Amino acid sequence: IAQALINKPKLLVLDEPTVGLDPKGSYETRQLIKKLGKEIPIFISSHLLYEVQEVCNKVGIINNGKLLRVDSINNLTKLGGEVNVQIECTNMNDRLTNAVRGIDGVVDLSADGNILKAKVKDSGVIPEIVTVITREGGRIKSVSEVTLSLEDAFLRLTGEKNEG
Repeated sequence: IAQALINKPKLLVLDEPTVGLDPKGSYETRQLIKKLGKEIPIFISSHLLYEVQEVCNKVGIINNGKLLRVDSINNLTKLGGEVNVQIECTNMNDRLTNAVRGIDGVVDLSADGNILKAKVKDSGVIPEIVTVITREGGRIKSVSEVTLSLEDAFLRLTGEKNEG
C-alpha cells in the first residue's frame, strides 16, 4: 500500500489487501483503508465480504464475470424489502406464537426458546407484533431489527443458498 501511495494516485486498486495477515495486521490495514478512502477512491477486490462491508460504502457484486449490481452497502443489506426482527420475551407459548403468525405482514416466523424471529414486510409491522405479544401474556425483554450481511446480499443476488 505504501509503495502504491508514493506517486499520489487518483485511484488506489487493492486486491485482497488483508490476505495472509494476522488479525492485528488485518485490523490495522482496514483502519488504514478507511482513512485513505476519505482522501482518494479505493477499488478493492476481495472474497472477504465481512471486511468489504466494514470498509466500503459502495459495492459492485460480480458473479461469474458478470456485474450484477452496484449499490450502497445500506441498500444491498436491505434487499427484498423485508425486515428481520428478533424479539426476546418470557412466557413464550404456542398461543402467543400463533397469534403473531396471524398478523398481516408477518412473512415468516420461528421460535427458539425465548427468542422469536420474524420476517416482516416492513418495520411498520413491529409495533403490532409487540402489542400482540403483550396482549397474549408475553413479557418483552428486547426487540432488535436484524439486517442482512453483505454475504447474505451476495447470495440472494447470485441465487445461491446460505447453508450456514
